[in-house]
Amino acid sequence: MANDNDPPMTFQALMSLLPLPPPKNEPGKERFMSVNPSFCASSGHRAAYGGHVYAQAVWAAAQTVGPGMVVHVSYPRDEFRVPV
Repeated sequence: MANDNDPPMTFQALMSLLPLPPPKNEPGKERFMSVNPSFCASSGHRAAYGGHVYAQAVWAAAQTVGPGMVVHVSYPRDEFRVPV
């Protein structure tokens, strides 16, 4: 757990993802998990800054396409909300 004396985390560290193995019943499905806890502007637990989580989702999606392919636009949609 971070405290006030810890240096700020770098953007690269905040966005770091760990590739996970595909589920046994879905071979080829690419999944990722955050390496660090979600950014939370307050000291409250079980909270996350939605922009951080959303940015990681876009970054994970970008890891699943070939060279030269980039995300050029992204629109958040309500059906993608996940309880924290």
